[in-house]
Amino acid sequence: MKVIVCGAGQVGTNIARHLATEHNDVIVIDQSPELVRRVTDTLDVQGLAGFASYPDVLERAGASDADMLIAVANADEVNMVACQVAHSLFNVPTKIARVRAQSYQKPIWADLFSRDHMPIDVIISPEIEVARAISRRLLVPGAFDTIPLADGKVQLIGVRCHDDCPVVNTPLRQLTGIFPDLNIVVVGIIRDGRRITLRPTLANLEIKSRSGETKTIGRLGITRKRVEYVQHGLFQAAWQAVRETVSMTRSTATAIGQMIEGKRSTKDLGGPLKIAEISGQMAQLGIREYIWFMAILSLHLCLINLFPVPMLDGGHLVFYAYEAVAGKPLGERAQEYGFRIGLALVLTLMLFVTWNDIVHLTDKIGLLK
Repeated sequence: MKVIVCGAGQVGTNIARHLATEHNDVIVIDQSPELVRRVTDTLDVQGLAGFASYPDVLERAGASDADMLIAVANADEVNMVACQVAHSLFNVPTKIARVRAQSYQKPIWADLFSRDHMPIDVIISPEIEVARAISRRLLVPGAFDTIPLADGKVQLIGVRCHDDCPVVNTPLRQLTGIFPDLNIVVVGIIRDGRRITLRPTLANLEIKSRSGETKTIGRLGITRKRVEYVQHGLFQAAWQAVRETVSMTRSTATAIGQMIEGKRSTKDLGGPLKIAEISGQMAQLGIREYIWFMAILSLHLCLINLFPVPMLDGGHLVFYAYEAVAGKPLGERAQEYGFRIGLALVLTLMLFVTWNDIVHLTDKIGLLK
């Protein structure tokens, strides 16, 4: 397959690398001769210096017989024009463009990228993809990655099995017997840095068509659970809210414990910048996701406020507990030192999470270039 990649930045280089490893004929276009030289020196691809939206540049790249064009240049407009030129002049079958500006993707302009206007087959939006990834992570607590397949009918989920995980040391063939509610098929394992690919055995299933004909098909055992939204009464809704709160509290406590033990990276901690970023992403996904995120954020702030640290409500509860046990309040000098230590801890935490936000923002800017 012949593929033209417009843009030799970090994203374009990674795309070209993956396509080249699959033995595709890849041509990378970028206006920077230095970036083109770097890509051609490190990858088995061809390079061309020039503006990807110019017809003569696309012609020299061989767009007339290309199977796909992937436009991931820095400017959205260059990507869109490159796809338009590839369609109108060279009839490229598949066109993919990265469009970062959300103004182009508002529902009221839904017809902009249709076949009759600007024929782009697939739109890549890094911000929306990040928001969807966060939403998938929230829907599957404990998973370090989730990838939807077959239009969302199948989810590929990655989880880390620690020593206290119930499925550890359990033969795969016994998983469904011991855990009947575990509707999964294990397709891969990474153990001690070594990848183990599993080949599942298909089960024979006889089905009957509408015409009455019976045929046998193979099935992995993966089934899709139907999503149903149930409207509860006042008291039942309150009880469900309590259950969800307890569940999320346990998950948060487990995550904090893993960070203390060094089993989980502290990079997961975020400050005001990350909260603002995720809030905007959740608002784009819809009101339900936004309210759900606000509930999780409120719960986390409540749990942090209950930490046994002076300056927080948890610290005051510790002082009250001491007074109840000792029969007298803690000395004023001890309380003063406690508040100073608590203030130092709170300020240190604020600086740490803000630094995490800055590093995350810097990495994201570098990724989008």
